[in-house]
Amino acid sequence: MDILIWDKRDRPRRPAHLMAIRILIADDSDVMRATIASTLKADPAFELVGEAASFAETLERAGILHPDIVLMDLHMPDGERYSPEIVKRPLPKTAGVF
Repeated sequence: MDILIWDKRDRPRRPAHLMAIRILIADDSDVMRATIASTLKADPAFELVGEAASFAETLERAGILHPDIVLMDLHMPDGERYSPEIVKRPLPKTAGVF
């Protein structure tokens, strides 16, 4: 059983032997990608593996980077064919697309 250690901000820290959660950020807004990235980079529980600015780029990068989670904007310019299932289908080890 793993024991979580709480820091001064009452946030759990991951035990050293656990790997970080690998995340791909997909959003057409540079500002949103930067904001989410800076938040994730501040927490050692997460590893930012990549960013994408379009739905097509998300599919391409997800296939190459194999993230654990894809954080994706629902309203990207080329997203007429958007569906979480389309992103997740070729990524059986990806936990989710949100």
